[in-house]
Amino acid sequence: TPHIAKKCSNRVRIHIVDFLRSSGEKSTAFLETFGISRPQMGVHSGYGETAMMLAVAPNLVKMDEAEKSMNRENTSWYLFSGPRGALLFRMVLNRKPDGSPQKLPITTEYFYVDDDSTNDPPEEIPGQSPNTGFLIHHIEDLKRGTFYFYVVMYMIKDYREGMEEEYFKILDHPIQAEVN
Repeated sequence: TPHIAKKCSNRVRIHIVDFLRSSGEKSTAFLETFGISRPQMGVHSGYGETAMMLAVAPNLVKMDEAEKSMNRENTSWYLFSGPRGALLFRMVLNRKPDGSPQKLPITTEYFYVDDDSTNDPPEEIPGQSPNTGFLIHHIEDLKRGTFYFYVVMYMIKDYREGMEEEYFKILDHPIQAEVN
């Protein structure tokens, strides 16, 4: 900083190597392709540096703030992935188990709590690490009748990003068979 430079100028030579500028420009362009704005990226401890730290030393990254800012509204699916595969969870509201359509006046939200101190009665030991699922809103608005909503879980061995679309087709565009 200029303050340090003035204070030390008669005893120390200061050389600034700005390698972060060129790598920062590249990571900015890359993150913009995912719809992440420059203010969201931040400069220090933003998306770019956090991603680098998650790749190199994930145990040092505190994810509390990122977890709080997750978009959870109108979520119909979520996925956990790791080196051995993925778990894909999908909430189905718009069809009955036989595939016929239904329209429900309800919405879902992704539920996520990862806090070692949060109580979860009737459990006696505090902590939820993590507790995930779906919150269903406006269920009280349903009229009398029979309605279906269910969660489908897929276990994907060799997951690659974007592969979830193929799994959505299982319910969205089922194979049709005709027997003569």
